[in-house]
Amino acid sequence: MRVPQIQITQNQAKIGLDISEPKVNINQENAQMEIRQTPAVLNIEKSEAQLYIDPTRAWEALAKWSSLKLGEVITQRRQQMAMEAIAEIAAKGDRLAAIHQNGNPIAQMAEESVYKTEEMYITGEASYDNVALFFEPAKLHIDWMRGSVEISVTPIAPQFQFTRGQVDVYLRQMNSIQFSFPTVEARL
Repeated sequence: MRVPQIQITQNQAKIGLDISEPKVNINQENAQMEIRQTPAVLNIEKSEAQLYIDPTRAWEALAKWSSLKLGEVITQRRQQMAMEAIAEIAAKGDRLAAIHQNGNPIAQMAEESVYKTEEMYITGEASYDNVALFFEPAKLHIDWMRGSVEISVTPIAPQFQFTRGQVDVYLRQMNSIQFSFPTVEARL
């Protein structure tokens, strides 16, 4: 025997949503900025370099003396020559005192005096280093003062515009339940 069956069909409810998104507008102008600057100051002071040239000894070597200096040089050289002459006369006296020894000192002194010349040199000493150079380098002084920067900013507040979103809920499909009964044949 067959058992009767009940058939149940069910449809679930379905809802629909219509959503309009919210909108946000933000507007902001640029901030106002003011910049004040004090420039840096740089001072440079420089003295000139000095070169001193002293050619005195070179001129002396060429006998190009000043008048005053020439007089001094001649006086010194004459005094020296006088001292040398006195020493020479003393040496001749010593030779004459020894006349009793062999030789003829008078003839020898006469012969020496014929070939002797008296010269007075008034030139200075010749040298490769007769010109004196003195160099004083330049002096450099640097003075620096810092500058400054002042920045002032005035911010501008942003402006907000907000449009709210919406959600509309509706029923797309209704729920339902159906029961079906099969036909039962009964025979007896």
